[in-house]
Amino acid sequence: MCYICPNKPEIKKVALYHYKECGLPNVYLGGIKVAHCKKCGERFPIIPSILRLYEMIGEAVALKPHTLTGIEVKFLRKQLGLTAAEWASYMKTDKTNVSRWENDRQPMSKQADALIRYLYFRLLEEKNDTHIQQNISGRITSVENRIDEEIGFKIPADNPAAYSFVPNSVLSHAAAC
Repeated sequence: MCYICPNKPEIKKVALYHYKECGLPNVYLGGIKVAHCKKCGERFPIIPSILRLYEMIGEAVALKPHTLTGIEVKFLRKQLGLTAAEWASYMKTDKTNVSRWENDRQPMSKQADALIRYLYFRLLEEKNDTHIQQNISGRITSVENRIDEEIGFKIPADNPAAYSFVPNSVLSHAAAC
């Protein structure tokens, strides 16, 4: 049943779906089923494990090889369920700085970028009472300060942990086809 109107949508598996619903502009889901209501025109993905998907999006964002964008910083904060003031207190700054970073009004230093990534993983461990098994330090410290090519996240629907980083231009072109 369509969630907008009372009609039954058509369900098709698509090779690549631009998943804007997560709040990030650069997330693409591979091999996912999408419902399309021909009556109202609404399209929505059918996601088997939404919590697992968001865990993997958070991990992919925190480990991406380029500098974090403001919207990505905000996504990580919200994944942890923190307010801007709480996030700022962990970083020993104020919520005004966090707001400026999240809205891309002030660039983050390399140190702030790395600290945000480390904090994300550390607070995630505390929140879930788990230990992250992979070595994240090397990946975080090797981040390139690049803004010339936006990078996107390609996440297979059947195995979200097998995400990959792909230039946004390639993903957006493939999703349009």
